[in-house]
Amino acid sequence: GGDYVLAPVEIVQGTVKFTAVLVKGKRVEWVVGFRDEKNYFLFQLDDKNLTRYEVRNGSKFVQVKVPHGLDKKEPMSVSVNIAPQSVGVSVLRGGQWVGLDKWEVTGSTVQGRFGFHIPGSDEIGLRDFRLAAN
Repeated sequence: GGDYVLAPVEIVQGTVKFTAVLVKGKRVEWVVGFRDEKNYFLFQLDDKNLTRYEVRNGSKFVQVKVPHGLDKKEPMSVSVNIAPQSVGVSVLRGGQWVGLDKWEVTGSTVQGRFGFHIPGSDEIGLRDFRLAAN
């Protein structure tokens, strides 16, 4: 645990794939378009849902909540497709990639860093972390 763990560079366009295991805590969280601690897009994978938030000027706004159908006690494979005007999230379920959220950004661009948010004493394990240019 310990707050934000960010990629050293901005990701404006590309696909981030990873497999996460929740070691301790309630959910796996990642951020896209991280500019600072008050402006970013937050994604949470909990027991039942993928939830997307926009954090703007320190205020958190729920954008969407979608059931994911995964067992959080098992490794969860996630694909995050980042483009200047959109973010898509897919999960590997039953051996196939299933799209959960395709978000067309309006009024701004997805500009900033990708990373994980690991609150307090939570722990996650990562494997198969890959970044590919689109």
